[in-house]
Amino acid sequence: MSPTASQLERSLRGLQLFGFPIVKGELWNMGAIAFHQIKPDETLPDNHSFLAMNSLTFLKVYLGLRICTLAYGKLVGDSRDIPSECVLSGEVLLLVLWRDTEHEATCPTPSQVYSPEKKLKRLPGWWV
Repeated sequence: MSPTASQLERSLRGLQLFGFPIVKGELWNMGAIAFHQIKPDETLPDNHSFLAMNSLTFLKVYLGLRICTLAYGKLVGDSRDIPSECVLSGEVLLLVLWRDTEHEATCPTPSQVYSPEKKLKRLPGWWV
């Protein structure tokens, strides 16, 4: 028996995400940097769609992350350092590096978190 939409919604409500508020342009810039790090002898195609579709993969490979995805979430705590461009209809676009449904051994290391923190100039946080 497959779950209903309301069952899925209820199960996702308790999900906690660890990551950064992000603007898509920031993601694409970090994706381009990651591409050049993992493929230094290749030229990045001059194709916006290519970068938009592959930036998460480039970041995941470059940083050695198990999870690297986008999601919308609500802040748990202070919202002062969230760029307004990250907010859409009361939710924040997130670069997710870990979910609380994952095993603790898969959580990102401090060095894996430091790189996006340095580039974005903001701290990661917990989101629901």
